[in-house]
Amino acid sequence: MQTAEGKLYLFVGTERTSKFAVTQLVDKADRRTAREFLEHLLKAVLYRIHRFTQS
Repeated sequence: MQTAEGKLYLFVGTERTSKFAVTQLVDKADRRTAREFLEHLLKAVLYRIHRFTQS
């Protein structure tokens, strides 16, 4: 995503049944920011996540 300040990356996590989504914009897409996003996602949902899938 291009902004006036530069490039940003968008992480998105969705739960398919309820359509609940969590998003986060970061200035760098690397392992650390991906891990931080997943930790944020786990705190944001009210139920246990059993697995992650790619689509």
